[in-house]
Amino acid sequence: INTAFILVIALGFVGYFMKENLKKYLALYYVIIYPMIAYLVIYYLISGGSFGLQWVETGAWGGLSLTFIVSFFCLIFCFPLGMVFALGRRSNLPVIKYISICYIEFWRGVPLITVLFMSSVMFPMFLPEDFFMDKLVRVIIAITLFEAAYCAEVIRGGLQSLPRGQYDAAKSLGMGYWKMHIFVILPQALKLVIPGIANTFLALVKD
Repeated sequence: INTAFILVIALGFVGYFMKENLKKYLALYYVIIYPMIAYLVIYYLISGGSFGLQWVETGAWGGLSLTFIVSFFCLIFCFPLGMVFALGRRSNLPVIKYISICYIEFWRGVPLITVLFMSSVMFPMFLPEDFFMDKLVRVIIAITLFEAAYCAEVIRGGLQSLPRGQYDAAKSLGMGYWKMHIFVILPQALKLVIPGIANTFLALVKD
């Protein structure tokens, strides 16, 4: 596990040692090539079962590598989910608004240790006997749902801080709801809450 983690980190610094004529492909490396290599390294070395290595169940994973794997996937999924619930909480439709409020307040009122216990121990008891879901997957889903509520509140703060004139200006240009938020509202709101989002992500890694 630690070997795989070290290799993934080392590959991340490859771009700094590229020749000048190759640095124009740096974005291509980090967006496409590096994630594919990192996935293969993690899958074949951490999982085992290849290169003569013994197969390792996810329940036996641990250490810093597991922390970063869980944090990485949770960060990817909790941010867009939190954005959806932040917009839902400010929606003019009562059903969407109150569903978003109930979701956010429920998850913010539950301790993370309870979420982890329920996902890893209690949740399998409610599933059919022939249905199997890996414990690591259950934990990632649970933490994602938990952190999405905190991301939603941070993003909602950014949305509320924008003056009403920004919404009116976008509507005067003939923009619909989604186009207005994608091109006008969200870029400004997310810029304002970068410190809050960073704080939420750091808290996730520490937890």
